[in-house]
Amino acid sequence: WEQRVGQILWNPLLHPNSSSGDALMDLAETSSHEGGGNIITVGWDARSPITLWDISSMSEAKEVWTTEPENEASCFRRGRGRLDRFSGLNSALPRRASWDPHETSHFLATAGVDVVAYDMRCPPREVGVIRSAHRYGVTDVCHNHLQSNVVITSGMDGIVKFFDLRMHLSQRSSSACLDTAMDASVEVDNYTPPPLLKAVRGGHSHWAIRAACNPFYDQLILSGGTDAIANLWRISSCSSAPLLDLGGSEDDFDEAYDKEGGDDYEDANDEEEGNEDEEDVWKNDDDPTTRSDEEDESDGKMKNKSSANESNADIRVTRFECSDVTTDLTWSASDPWVYATLSCDGGLVVHHVPSKEKYKILL
Repeated sequence: WEQRVGQILWNPLLHPNSSSGDALMDLAETSSHEGGGNIITVGWDARSPITLWDISSMSEAKEVWTTEPENEASCFRRGRGRLDRFSGLNSALPRRASWDPHETSHFLATAGVDVVAYDMRCPPREVGVIRSAHRYGVTDVCHNHLQSNVVITSGMDGIVKFFDLRMHLSQRSSSACLDTAMDASVEVDNYTPPPLLKAVRGGHSHWAIRAACNPFYDQLILSGGTDAIANLWRISSCSSAPLLDLGGSEDDFDEAYDKEGGDDYEDANDEEEGNEDEEDVWKNDDDPTTRSDEEDESDGKMKNKSSANESNADIRVTRFECSDVTTDLTWSASDPWVYATLSCDGGLVVHHVPSKEKYKILL
C-alpha cells in the first residue's frame, strides 16, 4: 500500500477520557465493534483512498474498509463546473476528515467545495453531502464532541461555518445502504441541504485552513489561516450550553458596542447620563410628555442591553499572529484550557484560554 497520506485519525473510542489505561486492550476493544478499526488514513486528495485499518495485532495492519478512486469520480462529475476553476487550489492542501465521536461508523471528508459523509458499515460510497459548503473549497471539517451531528467547517473563502446534520445523514445513510444492496449503480439524489447554523466571518483575510472544537467546552473554537492568524472564538449560540445572559459587566458592554459601532455606544451613554436625576423624573408623574420620554429611554436601554448580550455570546476572544502560515492547531486532550498552534516554519506555541473567559464559562 503506497499512497500519499495527508492525515491520520485515531478511533475516538481511544480518547484518553474513555481509555482503560491498557493500550493493547483498548485497541482490541475498538476492533471488536461493528466495522471496527483503530486508525483511518486519509489520502492527499479525493483521488486517493480513505482507509480504515485494524492494528490491534501489532504485528501487521489489516485493511478493514476503504474507498476507491472511482467512488470519488461521481462527486467530481456532479460538481465539475464548480471545481474546474479552482482544481489547482483544491489540490494544494491535503484532504481532511473527521471521525464522528458519537457514531464511530461514520466520518466526514472534504471533497473540493463539498463535504461528503461515509458509513463504514456499508460498501464504500458517500451517504451524505454538504454541497457547496464553501465557495472556493473546503479546507477542514470537525465534529462537535458534545453535540451529535453538529459539524464545523473552514474554507478558502476565509469563513468558518457551523452545520446541523440531524436527520440529514441518517436518511441518506439508510437510503444509500438500501440502494447499494439493490443496485450499485443507483445514485441517491434526494438532496436536502442541511441547515447552516452560523457563518463566522472577519477572522481571516486569506484561507481559513483549520478549525477545531474544544472537546470539553464546545463554546470554544479555534481557527487558523494562511494569513498567519490563529483565532480563539467563543461561539455560544451553537454550543451545547448557550450563554443566554452573561451578567452584563461594564467592560464587556463597552467592548461589544465598540465592535458594533461607536454611534450606538454614544447613544447608550447619553441615555444613561440623562437618567442621573431620577427623583426629578418621578416628580413629574402628572406630565404626560415627561412620562413618554422616560418610557422611550427605558425601552431604548433594554434593546441596547439585549443586543450587547447577543453580541457577547459570539465573539473573538484572542487573536494570535504566528511567525508563518498556521499549518495546524489542536486542543489539549486532558486540559480544556490549553491549545497549541503550529506554523509552517516549525514554530510551536502553547496557549492558555484567558482566565476571564474561563470563569465566564465556568460560572
